[in-house]
Amino acid sequence: MGAWGMGSFENDGAFDWLFELTDGGLAAVRAAFAAVDTSEYLEVDEGQHVIAAAEALAALRGAPLSALPEDLTGWVSDNQGLDPAPLVPEALRALERILGADSELHELWEESPSYAIWKAQVVDLRRRLSDTH
Repeated sequence: MGAWGMGSFENDGAFDWLFELTDGGLAAVRAAFAAVDTSEYLEVDEGQHVIAAAEALAALRGAPLSALPEDLTGWVSDNQGLDPAPLVPEALRALERILGADSELHELWEESPSYAIWKAQVVDLRRRLSDTH
């Protein structure tokens, strides 16, 4: 059984995606967002990857979660010169898709008593991406 939690990195899908980030950089971020555009129904793993990728952008933009996985903290530190701004519109679009009716991640959380908390965290991630410059 895999890990499953409300936090952006409290599940195996998002945590495993960090290996893609450390290997592929912003290309891995772009690929996570592109998967959303090519899928009629957004599977849970794709949704977890989008959240992790959006968190990577937020961290690069100076608006990280208070506690990030060590791999992400190291990647952000090593890549301060990257400009994540061109990917922010894609991230916001992908996060909207996660909150939509055709998202397995949304459906799973909607059935949970913790739905409001999970949704608030995704909304906060959108805000952190939007508010940074």
